[in-house]
Amino acid sequence: MNARILTTGMRVLAGEFDWSSSGTHIAFTSQRDGNIEIYMVNIANGALINLSRHPREDFYPKWSPNQDEIAFISTRNGGQHLFIMTMDGGNIRQITHGNMSISHVNWSPDGQWLVYSAAPTYRYNRHLFIISADGGEPRQLTFSSDDDFLPIWKPK
Repeated sequence: MNARILTTGMRVLAGEFDWSSSGTHIAFTSQRDGNIEIYMVNIANGALINLSRHPREDFYPKWSPNQDEIAFISTRNGGQHLFIMTMDGGNIRQITHGNMSISHVNWSPDGQWLVYSAAPTYRYNRHLFIISADGGEPRQLTFSSDDDFLPIWKPK
């Protein structure tokens, strides 16, 4: 294994790195510009791009299975909601609405659905929800009194 430094001079929040399925790019969260933003680095040449470019916080990026979109969490419209953008940072659309605080998102293997944890704004007792990648009404999956988070899908 050959380790090499891809980025320098930035404070990176740990645990928010996500490799593209092809292994050519990594999406991650950084405060490089003084704000919490989503960046993408090209593994081959080290080119770094700020994808989110917004004054509010954008974090927790997750690549879609076909690598053309990135789901992420943002406070850009108030609250903490789920958004999707194209891999170049364009066509940003809000997927969730309401008063739930969203965290820990993952794509379904077919790229049609997103699973995430959510709780009433900034509280514990998170539950798991599923929503179409096109938006719509979310469906609650868990109902326990425990804190449910970090959902994953069974691989194909």
